[in-house]
Amino acid sequence: MTEWAVFLRKWEIRSETLTDPKEALERIAKVLLPVVLLRWPLRSRQEQVFLLRLRERSSWVPIVVLEESGQPRSRILALESGADFCLPADGAEIEFLAILGSFVRPSRRGLPDLFRLPPFSLDGKKRLLQRGEREVFLTPTEFAIVRYLFGHAGRLVLAAELAAQMPHRERAMPLPRLLHVHLANLRKKLGQSAMGIQLRAVRGRGLLLEWTPGRPSAE
Repeated sequence: MTEWAVFLRKWEIRSETLTDPKEALERIAKVLLPVVLLRWPLRSRQEQVFLLRLRERSSWVPIVVLEESGQPRSRILALESGADFCLPADGAEIEFLAILGSFVRPSRRGLPDLFRLPPFSLDGKKRLLQRGEREVFLTPTEFAIVRYLFGHAGRLVLAAELAAQMPHRERAMPLPRLLHVHLANLRKKLGQSAMGIQLRAVRGRGLLLEWTPGRPSAE
């Protein structure tokens, strides 16, 4: 992966090459927005152990693999084994940069203060989520997460994308745990409001925003 380290350094992207699974997992837990890059097929037992343990511990860390054989079955196996993206081993540098950029790109630049996705509306000035006469007041971080989810409604949102919406100053605890705390609080508020919104977790991938059609159920 030496050539990739040189490429990333050229673009001022910090990278580290780690071979010990335990050390790699500990390092990932301390980084604000980690992205894992692996060769595929995996070449050692250590790499297999690392991938298995990473997916057991966390569903929010994006995994990108560089597939070397060019065989469709190999790409499918990589995705089934826990990879989020599968790129060809040669000539994928620019595509990889685009993937990195997608994790930190704000949702719909220039969104108005009042954003509507029927039957919901989001008021940025009041940090208010509304559905008909029902409303929920959100913290700044909760509002950032909700707006990102609504801005990408209809597709799976990686946890890493949500983590990128959180203020960097919130570092009292490791980022994965902090994100889970915010999501737990957000689910509680949405449940109490009976708006019919669900944040469905897709294991090893991210979240899907779902809601019931028609009028929300009575409290």
